[in-house]
Amino acid sequence: MRNKGFTLIELLAVIVILAIIALIAVPIVLNIIDDSKKESINRSIELYMNHVQKVIAKEQMKDPTFNPSECEIKPKGILECKNGTKTYSPIKIEMNGQMPESGKIKFSKGMVIEGKNIELDNLYYQVTADNISEGTKEQVISYSEYITRKEDTGAQGLSVGDKYDYEVSPGITRTFYVLSIENDKVNLIMDSNICGSATDENASTNGQLATNGNPCLIAWHSGANNNNYGPDTAMKGLYNATKNWTNVPDMDLSGENAYTDENNKTNNTKGYTGITTENGVATITGKNNATNTTIGTSEKPLKARLPREDEVTSENAGCHVWSSDSDYGTCNYWLVKNLYYDTGFSGYCSACVSKYSNNQNNGITNIYGYWLLSSYPGYSIYARSVDFHGSVDNHSTSNASSSGLRAVITVSKSDLS
Repeated sequence: MRNKGFTLIELLAVIVILAIIALIAVPIVLNIIDDSKKESINRSIELYMNHVQKVIAKEQMKDPTFNPSECEIKPKGILECKNGTKTYSPIKIEMNGQMPESGKIKFSKGMVIEGKNIELDNLYYQVTADNISEGTKEQVISYSEYITRKEDTGAQGLSVGDKYDYEVSPGITRTFYVLSIENDKVNLIMDSNICGSATDENASTNGQLATNGNPCLIAWHSGANNNNYGPDTAMKGLYNATKNWTNVPDMDLSGENAYTDENNKTNNTKGYTGITTENGVATITGKNNATNTTIGTSEKPLKARLPREDEVTSENAGCHVWSSDSDYGTCNYWLVKNLYYDTGFSGYCSACVSKYSNNQNNGITNIYGYWLLSSYPGYSIYARSVDFHGSVDNHSTSNASSSGLRAVITVSKSDLS
């Protein structure tokens, strides 16, 4: 007579069945838990960003001049925001649920456009308008190994006019000066004009320095003689001149970095709307139904731009927009280096004689200036340039007989330390 119970074989069969069930069920359960955790974190980040935007809106109601471009997240979700040179801290975010411990939030016109390195549970998340992605903390690429400071004035810190050598690509070094400093970004301008073809992306002269035998003059805008299109000819030439600079950061003209100065000019029926980048490709938006112009390709993003008028006319750069002969010779010397020096002009500009005397020997024949991003909205046919006599002047946009290209690149302050 058989005793009631399981045989060894039956017990083994049950164990095998339970093991199979566990092998199937455990990953499913773990995935459900993981998905639930991710969904919870995504909701926390979305909720936090919504609260941030509401708090920024409240701050703007209190202070209409408050328009941060970036806020840094401190522990417990507290914000430290920068508005130009002014810092606002702490800005407290009050919400139920988990808040980030670190990261940065970028804004455009008071709206959140991006979250970088948002830290939750020791993980990092990158946030855009329609996506939250998990990953490792994005590291800031350092370009400092390619940059060498050339002049030590004894001054502490970083100043407009500081001189650097930059190995822009392997074996190719160019000299730059600090043109402007914007929060943690530094804009550097070359000390010479550069060659770039607006029509031939494979031209052998692309990227070479302008010389007496090859001054590399180019129009601001060719074709129709107006500035409704923006500096498309000049920017295309500059793109081809600098697109192979592998050791230079990509140029970001998105969000608050977009160039929109033309909209702020006195006469905004002329000029152009602005320049932006998306996925590394620059687009110039024209006015008066002018066609938008795309510069470059996504395979080789934009590396440089033309100088802005407000940069060369800053207190430390010194250029005046010409209205009378007293505006000649106001530019700092490093802004007019290697331009042609017309000795016959000295009668009009006594300040130029001593200030730019080095250009008598080192200036390049026929190069009288270089183009700026700014046009002259008061007249439809003029753009602005820095000229050899040391001021900002207006020239016909299709005039390729006097001005050329001078590259401006952007690096982080840490790259220059």
